[in-house]
Amino acid sequence: NRAGASARVGVANGKTTLTFPLSMPAATMTVTLGKDSFIEQIDTRVGAVTLTTTYGEFGDWNGSDYLSDVMFPKRIVQKRGTETLMDLTGSPHVSPRP
Repeated sequence: NRAGASARVGVANGKTTLTFPLSMPAATMTVTLGKDSFIEQIDTRVGAVTLTTTYGEFGDWNGSDYLSDVMFPKRIVQKRGTETLMDLTGSPHVSPRP
């Protein structure tokens, strides 16, 4: 397993990072952990191209009568350079299916 042996844990801007190679040549992924060790950002580099995906507004988005203690980001944004590829904002309520 190439990723496990080459994984590096570090600190950038006071936040924990984990960097490891991907299975394609010249490709790496860096995961940045934010508050409460939730994933705040993932930078995926393939050659000279970098995709940056940010995650925010974590919470248990179920109603107060159906909390699951599963934290999920309400906002997910993915960019390549300054170009936004995806900008998702989720609903604050998830209804269980019967």
